[in-house]
Amino acid sequence: MKNKTKEEEREEIKDELETIIDKLDDLETLYKEMLEESYGTIKIGYSEFTAGEILKEMDPIAYNVGYNDFTSQEMDDIQYTLENLNKDIIEKDEELKRLRDEIEEKLNNL
Repeated sequence: MKNKTKEEEREEIKDELETIIDKLDDLETLYKEMLEESYGTIKIGYSEFTAGEILKEMDPIAYNVGYNDFTSQEMDDIQYTLENLNKDIIEKDEELKRLRDEIEEKLNNL
């Protein structure tokens, strides 16, 4: 098994941080996709609706409660990932620190 160079590890961390940022920017879409994967679509006549569309329209409180639960779990997963990244590499790299700080700011604004 090949040992990773610091640059390879840095690139992996950067990719991971950028993936987290993309995820945070699109949490509602991810929630709707999860609902669709779990419950599929509903066809009424010639129209077809996703579970997310129906839930949001028919029971917005349940939709928001589910979204908040989903967001909370995603935030826990992100925090766990951040804790397990190589902090030494992040602290020595301005770009990675900036990405990490952006993630923390987005988490605080949810």
